[in-house]
Amino acid sequence: MTNHEDTVIVTGSTGFIGSALINKFAARFALIGLDRATAHQPPPAAECVCIDLTSEKAVAAGLRRVRTVYGNQIASVIHLASYFDLTGEPNPLYDEIAVHGTEKLLRAVQSFEVEQFVFASSMLAHKAGQRGNVISEDSPLQSNLPYRTSKIKAEHLIHEQHGPIPVLYLRPAGVYDDLCRNAFLANQIARIYEKDPTGHLYPGELRTGQSCLHLDHLTDAVSRLIERRKELPSELALLLGEPEVMGYGDLQAEIGRLIHGEPWETRQIPKTLAKTGAWVQHNVLGEDLFIRPWMVYIADDHYAVDITRARKLLGWEPQHSLRDTLPKIVTALKADPPAWYRANKLNAAQVADRGAKARARQTFRCRARNDACRTHGRHRRHGRDGRDGLANDLGAFSGGRPRRLASHQSVSVRPVRSSRGRHSSRHYAGARSLGANPAQCTNRVERCRLRRVADAVWLARPVASPLMGTMGHNGRRSLAVICAFVLLNAKRCSLCEQHDHRGARDRFFRAGTDDAGHEP
Repeated sequence: MTNHEDTVIVTGSTGFIGSALINKFAARFALIGLDRATAHQPPPAAECVCIDLTSEKAVAAGLRRVRTVYGNQIASVIHLASYFDLTGEPNPLYDEIAVHGTEKLLRAVQSFEVEQFVFASSMLAHKAGQRGNVISEDSPLQSNLPYRTSKIKAEHLIHEQHGPIPVLYLRPAGVYDDLCRNAFLANQIARIYEKDPTGHLYPGELRTGQSCLHLDHLTDAVSRLIERRKELPSELALLLGEPEVMGYGDLQAEIGRLIHGEPWETRQIPKTLAKTGAWVQHNVLGEDLFIRPWMVYIADDHYAVDITRARKLLGWEPQHSLRDTLPKIVTALKADPPAWYRANKLNAAQVADRGAKARARQTFRCRARNDACRTHGRHRRHGRDGRDGLANDLGAFSGGRPRRLASHQSVSVRPVRSSRGRHSSRHYAGARSLGANPAQCTNRVERCRLRRVADAVWLARPVASPLMGTMGHNGRRSLAVICAFVLLNAKRCSLCEQHDHRGARDRFFRAGTDDAGHEP
């Protein structure tokens, strides 16, 4: 590795984009992955050096290791490490990691001979445009959310402190690959796949959308940046994205057609109703859903990018679009839904009984269960009616349900992840022992769910009464639709919880299989 002429440092090397860049650069550069100490490691093509961007001493110690092994000259520093969360609320980590962490890293590499410092910013740092307009690198920036603010602050800091080091502000669109792995797009596809009623609603203009970028095209652009680093200006901003932008309604219809064979109908609803529904589900019903109020606020944002500068300086242009890749994404989802859900950090238990692999497992279980029944019939003919233990053993061995389950054991209720992959206060009944009664578990889940829905309706009375009085006929009708969808979602979630219990019981019987479980 040390025989390579050029050394490239990648921060955030264990992440989605960082790992892809290292795999792209393998055998071409001496690669160093700077990242915090975790259970994950960057791809083997890079040496892993553990650092903590919030500690100046840790950053200095990591770069001493780089100097000792690779020398004083660095071809490029690709700075991907950052911070993001879904709350939309200010968090000290935005400044500690994205802003001050960048400052510490930039200050530490000043003592090296660095030919290029690439800061991974975001297309979203720009102010959203209007449908029909495109955004260029000269378009104004807007810090209306904590994540976007952190990127803009970091860019300003680099501009003031980069000194003789050439810098580049890379502003890519939302990145995806052939398995999706884009949180916003993956949740949108999952809602349509599960036929979630809320997937028919959108609180913004259906013709607006955002440019996207395939992971392969991003890695190709960064590779060209490194190769042409000596030809580029000393300070440069660069937008990367696909020229074609699919509107939200068009995207919904195409996903529905690919999954269900027919377009998915989407209706526009008022933002106030959407925010109210998201607040009730999150704060009253206790659902930790993916949709947050701040997402409703930016639902009308439109981002179409002008990539003229990338074409001119890098000779770069995306070779295919999201529309071209959607069939591959949906094919992977249909082939193995649990694996696709796990790859996108969703709750695979929601779809454990779907897909070709699940159907094959179900066929095997049915055959094994039938064999057990036939064996039990032979025992009956031989006068072994009283030996229920044999039938239970055969049921456990075959993955089927035991012939008799005792009802006297206690039942526990423990939290599981919500349908979008994060912990929720939703519960399912889990048997403390093999003898728990499934009906007992289901009844307890239903009682818990109904109590929460009743509490939600009671708490919403003071808000609903004046709201209904100020609304017109159409507004009251929309509010009724939202309430109906909330109640339908409650029922759907309770059914999923029953499924989770059955899946947990089956996994107890069939230890070692690849059935989908809850995310750790």
